Amino acid sequence: MLKKELKNFIVSTFIFLLIFKIFFSITTIYITNSYLSIAITTLVTFLLKKIISFESN
Repeated sequence: MLKKELKNFIVSTFIFLLIFKIFFSITTIYITNSYLSIAITTLVTFLLKKIISFESN
Protein backbone atom coordinates (compact mmCIF):
# COMPACT_ATOMS: atom_id res chain seq x y z
CA MET A 1 0.00 0.00 0.00
CA LEU A 2 2.74 2.43 1.01
CA LYS A 3 4.80 1.51 -2.05
CA LYS A 4 1.83 2.24 -4.35
CA GLU A 5 1.27 5.65 -2.74
CA LEU A 6 4.97 6.42 -3.06
CA LYS A 7 4.97 5.42 -6.73
CA ASN A 8 1.91 7.63 -7.40
CA PHE A 9 3.68 10.52 -5.65
CA ILE A 10 6.84 9.99 -7.74
CA VAL A 11 4.82 9.87 -10.98
CA SER A 12 2.86 13.03 -10.11
CA THR A 13 6.09 14.82 -9.11
CA PHE A 14 7.74 13.78 -12.38
CA ILE A 15 4.75 15.04 -14.42
CA PHE A 16 4.78 18.32 -12.47
CA LEU A 17 8.52 18.75 -13.09
CA LEU A 18 8.06 18.00 -16.78
CA ILE A 19 5.33 20.65 -17.10
CA PHE A 20 7.48 23.04 -15.04
CA LYS A 21 10.45 22.43 -17.37
CA ILE A 22 8.34 23.00 -20.50
CA PHE A 23 6.91 26.20 -19.00
CA PHE A 24 10.40 27.47 -18.14
CA SER A 25 11.72 26.52 -21.59
CA ILE A 26 9.00 28.72 -23.12
CA THR A 27 9.69 31.62 -20.74
CA THR A 28 13.48 31.38 -21.16
CA ILE A 29 13.04 31.86 -24.92
CA TYR A 30 11.65 35.33 -24.15
CA ILE A 31 13.90 36.11 -21.17
CA THR A 32 16.96 34.35 -22.71
CA ASN A 33 18.21 33.46 -19.24
CA SER A 34 20.16 30.33 -20.12
CA TYR A 35 21.61 29.95 -16.60
CA LEU A 36 18.14 29.41 -15.13
CA SER A 37 17.36 26.80 -17.78
CA ILE A 38 20.64 24.98 -17.06
CA ALA A 39 19.91 25.04 -13.31
CA ILE A 40 16.41 23.59 -13.81
CA THR A 41 17.68 20.90 -16.19
CA THR A 42 20.38 19.93 -13.67
CA LEU A 43 17.82 19.79 -10.86
CA VAL A 44 15.42 17.62 -12.90
CA THR A 45 18.27 15.27 -13.91
CA PHE A 46 19.44 15.00 -10.29
CA LEU A 47 15.91 14.20 -9.08
CA LEU A 48 15.47 11.57 -11.81
CA LYS A 49 18.76 9.91 -10.84
CA LYS A 50 17.62 9.90 -7.20
CA ILE A 51 14.26 8.31 -8.16
CA ILE A 52 15.96 5.66 -10.34
CA SER A 53 18.43 4.74 -7.58
CA PHE A 54 15.54 4.62 -5.08
CA GLU A 55 13.48 2.35 -7.37
CA SER A 56 16.39 -0.10 -7.81
CA ASN A 57 16.86 -0.49 -4.02
